[in-house]
This record gives sequence, C-alpha cells and structure tokens, in this order.
Amino acid sequence: MRSTTLEPMATHLDEYVSYLRQEKMLSPKTINRYQQVIADFVAWAGGDDEPFAPEQGTRDRLRRFLTRNAAGEEPSRATWNTRLAALRSYYDYLFKDERVDLNPALRIERHRIVAPDRLPLSLEEMVRLVEAMEKASDTYRSRNVALVQVLIHSALRVHELVSLNVDQVDFDNHLFLDVVRKGNKRLVIPFNAVVAEALTRYSTERTKLHADADEPALFVSDRGGRISVRRVQVLVRAAGRTAGLSRVITPHLLRHSASTELASMGVPLSVLQGILGHASVRTTERYVHIRDRQRSEAVNAFGERWQRFRAGGEGNVEPSLPTGGVDAQDSAQNTNSAQSSGVDILGGGCEPPSSAAGEPPTQLQPSNTDEVLT
Repeated sequence: MRSTTLEPMATHLDEYVSYLRQEKMLSPKTINRYQQVIADFVAWAGGDDEPFAPEQGTRDRLRRFLTRNAAGEEPSRATWNTRLAALRSYYDYLFKDERVDLNPALRIERHRIVAPDRLPLSLEEMVRLVEAMEKASDTYRSRNVALVQVLIHSALRVHELVSLNVDQVDFDNHLFLDVVRKGNKRLVIPFNAVVAEALTRYSTERTKLHADADEPALFVSDRGGRISVRRVQVLVRAAGRTAGLSRVITPHLLRHSASTELASMGVPLSVLQGILGHASVRTTERYVHIRDRQRSEAVNAFGERWQRFRAGGEGNVEPSLPTGGVDAQDSAQNTNSAQSSGVDILGGGCEPPSSAAGEPPTQLQPSNTDEVLT
C-alpha cells in the first residue's frame, strides 16, 4: 500500500535514473534525455511554495506540458513522442514501486510519424563504395576497406563499430565477441569471409597508423588512438563522392542497405531482426525497403496468369517469380559484381542479389583522393 503523504516529484528522480541504468539498461543518451524531460516537467508543474507531487499528475496536466514550447509554437511530433515516452517511463516506475495508483501518461496517444522513404544503395553501389575506399593512400587503405566492409556485412551501428577492440575479434569462428549494442545489450555478432579477409589484411598493416602495441581499439585513427564516430562518417561520405554516388552516404545508410539486400534474398524477418539487434520486429520492418520493381513484377505476374486463364484455361501454370523477391537478371548481374569486388552479403557461398541489371559496374577512373579518404 502506497503512502498517503505527498512527496515532491524531484525526490524520486535519482532513484528513477538508477532504475533506468541498472534495471532497464537503457543507453546513456536515452537516460539523459528522459532525465531532462522529467526535470523540465517538475520545474514547469511545480511552484515555489508547494513542490509538485507525482500524484498531482493528471492526464490534462501532462497534455499541457507536452504541448508547451519555449518559442510559443506547437512542438514537433518527435518532441511530443520523446516527452511522452519519458513521462510514461517515469510514471511506470512509480506505479511499479507503488507510489502512484495509475500511469496517467498511458491515456495520452503518441503522434504517428511517417519516416521518409530512404532509398537504399544497390549492391552495385555498395561495391563501388568499397572500390572507392581502395583508392585511399597506402597508409589508410586497408583500414578504410575493413571498416566499410564491417559496416556493410555485419550491419553494425557506427558507434558499435568504433567500440570494437582487437581482442573481440575471433578469427577462427568469424565472430565479434561481447559487442555492446543499443540498450546496453552484449551480443556475439557473426561476420563472413569477406570481412575476415579485410580484417586480416588490416591487422597486418595496422602498425602503419602508429598504434601502440597495447592500444585496445580495433580501428584506430592516424594518431594511433581509437577512431571517432565523426571520422568514420567523414570517410564514408567522402568515399560516396569518390564513387560518384549522387546521395549523401552515411554509415546508417549502409546498415539500411545491407538489411534491404538480406530481406531481398529471402532472409526471414526474425533472423534479420537478430542481425540488426532490434528489440522489436516493428523496428526491423521500417528498415526493409521493398523495391518498386519487385512490386511491379508481382502485380504483372498475376496479370499474366489471369490472361492465360482467360485465353485457354492455363491458370494452373505458375508464372516465373523472382526467387526470394530478387529478379533473376539482377541476381546474375550482382553475383558477377560481388565476386569481382569481394562483396558477399551473407558470406556463406550464397549468391548475392542486386538491384540493377545490365552492364557490369563502370570502373571509376583513379583520382587524387588519398587526402580525402585518409
């Protein structure tokens, strides 16, 4: 039974932060964000004479806080959802601790956000990106190729990539050990033969970057210390320009593109969820981009069957559909591209898919890009 004495809301804030860190195991960024929202709410709702108590948090009062904006304008949908998530989490903690009788934030709806349709890179474009990394100077070439291959084939987030240490690489079993993923989860991440080859080459040349023998970081900067997230972002973006890709290329786009290729190959969504490290399969669904061409092929195949049935009762003849949702011409084209450039999304001898049929990838002319790609 909870106490009938009203306690100031700020009294529980430190305990709440410990709960998020130790029991919920949320990332430091999420904890800081939630903590700031609750602190803002306490400051807004409370007064000098009578501090605000959690029991005084009604649905209407929470809604008024959610709609407030320092500039006097309506907050964005993303801001609304972030504040609401923090309030729901805080009141859920208080409810479990029997300090409130209900969670008023659960009676407030989230705003629906339609994310922009991010067109993933095709397999050909990813091959061209790797080829662009190969154009870096001799000092940085093997490192740049290795880090982009890990981003593509292991679908790691960029902060997960830079956090890798040398002793986490199990070359015998092709595994990254004890990788700290989003939500402070520690998982074993498999990598394929393409990544193994790139890492082996890099490990033999890592001393070119002046890394000390006791430096734990796998990927190091030109100063010999752990490479930064920002540096990886700059390298990937520069390689995209060198490859002649019209879009801005980011590490996150590589993760999105890899997940789309895997889905196109017929990898089950539950398996893809594990590869990407998502807590919810609904998050994985947002990453999977179904190409318009594949949709058209499915609709056209249905139309062809309809016409055959009307013409001569041949409806039992199945039209040829792309295996795993991949066009046969695309598959053949990208198999050649991948073999020539050492890109294998699964790394188990599976033929990779593609998104473009026709001529092999155009070989880029060498350019003086060593300084940009270092």
